[in-house]
Amino acid sequence: MRSKRQFCERLEYDLLFRFFLDMSLDEPSFDASSFAKNKQRLSEADVARHFFEGGQTRGQGLMSAEHFTVNGTLIKAWAGVKSFKKKGGKDEGPPDDKGNPTVNFHGQKRGNATHESTADPESRLARKGGNGARLSYSASVLMENRSGLVADVAVELATGEAEWVGALRMLDRQKDRGRVPTTLGADAGYDVQRFVEATRERGVTPHAPRRATCATPAESAHATAARRGRASAPASSPPTT
Repeated sequence: MRSKRQFCERLEYDLLFRFFLDMSLDEPSFDASSFAKNKQRLSEADVARHFFEGGQTRGQGLMSAEHFTVNGTLIKAWAGVKSFKKKGGKDEGPPDDKGNPTVNFHGQKRGNATHESTADPESRLARKGGNGARLSYSASVLMENRSGLVADVAVELATGEAEWVGALRMLDRQKDRGRVPTTLGADAGYDVQRFVEATRERGVTPHAPRRATCATPAESAHATAARRGRASAPASSPPTT
């Protein structure tokens, strides 16, 4: 949905939406202005998180309190790359097409440090895997390993460290809820020394494969942690005969 008003208009005829909201066929749709104000109030009160945590409480016996897995992805922002313009740039002349103006990016270097979206200033130009860069937000999901249930969700600005920051934030929230994570599984994107050290400081053992881009094993966070463990371990006594 591009706007709250468009959602209220679609609710007039979309039976799937009405079924999800438990609305009858002749029940009037929401007033767009009231819906926008109530949505803002619910967001500020963080009602969605309280609802999510309430559901977790009911399924407490099904969830593991020790072993978790984290993964991250990108959420596409509702803003096109044509809105990604230089910060503080002067307004250009009137566009040739107000709905879809022609924009020439050839030869331009664009980055989050110098450019921002005029439609969604908090979005960041980011890419993941082999896909092209697009305006996005970073989302991280923490799963418990026993039943595969979602334990927590975090949404961050799409910076280069957003996935690690989101994972650490969710680990801290688990301890606040009485769970004591001991292991954390992750993909190779989390094989970063400062992230591994931060999880170990929280008493959590990270399990992530070594990144294939490491030039030498010494650049791997696991190798670094292993070296430190060997250096701090006491020397073994010789076998007795």
